[in-house]
Amino acid sequence: MERFERWNEQLYTFYEQILLQKNKTCTLSDAMEQHLGKMKQLPIFLFGQGIGGAICMNLHMKFTDIRGSILSAPLIQIPKDRSALLQKLAGAISAVTPQLEVVDLKIETRCHSPMEIEAFKTDKLCRTGKMRARIGYELLEESKRLNSNLDKVEFPFLVLHGTLDNSCDVQGSKDLMEKSKTKDKKIILYQGFFHDLLHEVCCDSIIEDASMWIDERL
Repeated sequence: MERFERWNEQLYTFYEQILLQKNKTCTLSDAMEQHLGKMKQLPIFLFGQGIGGAICMNLHMKFTDIRGSILSAPLIQIPKDRSALLQKLAGAISAVTPQLEVVDLKIETRCHSPMEIEAFKTDKLCRTGKMRARIGYELLEESKRLNSNLDKVEFPFLVLHGTLDNSCDVQGSKDLMEKSKTKDKKIILYQGFFHDLLHEVCCDSIIEDASMWIDERL
């Protein structure tokens, strides 16, 4: 617990330093480049879920000093029942009416915990309506780009994915395992689980799986 609290404090300091740069544009990649040098004495691991998993993959392919990445239900492949609609609508409509709501986000199947679902619905920072056309189009394009570059993944990673995830297709994670070049790779599939693994009913065991993977590489 002490180690987690220390890490949490460092994380908040990291984001505060980014947010305080009000007079210039600072992308996440810029921030990583600025701060990685200050943390070279520490083993650095990335964690990302969904879109965050895709961001982790991009960052880790650029910054090779990172020790490993934990990818929770990464956005590598959008479920076919969603991508078909996106392919037909998003490309054309996003250019004309990017704010048009086109795809149901299916909040009720985010996880199995009614309490977490309710908390998600009332969180002002979380979108609970339909996905807008431009966002859907960009996510589809990013998933296509990642899919075409899976054979370039050479960094150590752990993939965690629920088999009933209807936000990010589990097949994308399986393809990553098959096509990536790294020898240090592992996938754990959670039968019957949805997308948001950290808020699933047995999230403690999922956190334990991730923690063990990190400990083995320290």
